[in-house]
Amino acid sequence: YQHPDYWRIISEESKRTGNMIASRKLFDDSEAAHPITEEEFIKVENIRGKLFLVGAEDDALWDTAKYIRRMEKRLVGETALLRSRGGRI
Repeated sequence: YQHPDYWRIISEESKRTGNMIASRKLFDDSEAAHPITEEEFIKVENIRGKLFLVGAEDDALWDTAKYIRRMEKRLVGETALLRSRGGRI
């Protein structure tokens, strides 16, 4: 969603759920309307260092578990690529 729709949707969702923070529906609907392209993903595979990914299936703000699974998939692919090239992990 883009301004001014964003705040209208937040207001509607807050009234529906009684929770001003819970906006998961907003993120789900937004991604359904505009699927994320490769260029928009954070390139977690380029991060040099350790990542500690924490989330919950029932996160009220956004689908944390889905995003963590996406990051894990990217990282597993990068690990396999490094190993196939004889790189260090």
